[in-house]
Amino acid sequence: MLIISCHNLTPGKSQHLKALCKPLDDYSKFSNKFKEYRKEKNSINDSVRMTIDYCHKNGIMTDYLTDNESEVINMFGFEWNEEDERKALIELGEERGETRGTINSIKNLMKNMHWSAEEAMEAIGIEQSQYKQYLALL
Repeated sequence: MLIISCHNLTPGKSQHLKALCKPLDDYSKFSNKFKEYRKEKNSINDSVRMTIDYCHKNGIMTDYLTDNESEVINMFGFEWNEEDERKALIELGEERGETRGTINSIKNLMKNMHWSAEEAMEAIGIEQSQYKQYLALL
């Protein structure tokens, strides 16, 4: 079993791992070529299109890109905005915190009141349609 953690996929790095896994090697080439085009001050759209053309010409991810080219273009088709990302992460953190607090409340009611999970969820006002979702987190 091969366990992959965060490896550096820049050129010259993780060569042994890339040699073992062609899809990883191809993705590394795609990703690095895209970064190269962006460093040249090309737009995201131009960079992704140029990267796809480069990959087609050099036999990189050919089958995948042939089948999913428009999906890849759409995936890159938005401009990254640091402020929007920061707001989204804050909202996600708040949501996770609320969920964690709800889970703790359910567990406390179950322990202290000797209630079932369903009884605890009903007591704190969770809708039955969400029971499975919370049960999976307990």
